[in-house]
Amino acid sequence: MKKIIFLLFIALIIASCASIKPTVGLYLSDVNGNQMGGMSYIDDMIAVDWSYIYRAKLNFKLKNKTTSTIRIKWDDAVYVNASGSIDRVMHAGVKYINRNESQPPSSIPAGAYIDDAVIPTSVISFVPYVGWIEGNLFGVSMDSREAKKQLENTYGKTIKVLLPIESNGIITDYEFSFTVTSLKR
Repeated sequence: MKKIIFLLFIALIIASCASIKPTVGLYLSDVNGNQMGGMSYIDDMIAVDWSYIYRAKLNFKLKNKTTSTIRIKWDDAVYVNASGSIDRVMHAGVKYINRNESQPPSSIPAGAYIDDAVIPTSVISFVPYVGWIEGNLFGVSMDSREAKKQLENTYGKTIKVLLPIESNGIITDYEFSFTVTSLKR
């Protein structure tokens, strides 16, 4: 009986967190110091479209524009949060339990694309009796006032994703900077 009550309590806490939906949007403000707008970037090597819907993932679709295979070097990829702190990342398909282990590069043949996501490992946690959960990139408080305050403190700040891409033995570090904005609802 105690176990059932505990599980109901945890479910209530998780449900209350789900009701605190952030009103956060992102836009791609620059790539490697070059001013951008929107959520897309194109150069001679790649074309990438980013999206952020909610929670812990920055989704992207990356197309290889070269005539040879390129590789995303996941072990060298980094997420920089709004306060400037860095975090290791994992990507879609990696089991949460393996989030801190080495990740092989993703190979993208010439002309092909990959649908993937960048997920900071610090937002993934294991909760006994619940399992693995994804936290949130913005606002972590259980208190709705505190969560709102945390969100408002991130508006106008920048988050970054460093995505190293190898082509023909040469690694290009793509630093994608996103400005955090308010999505008034």
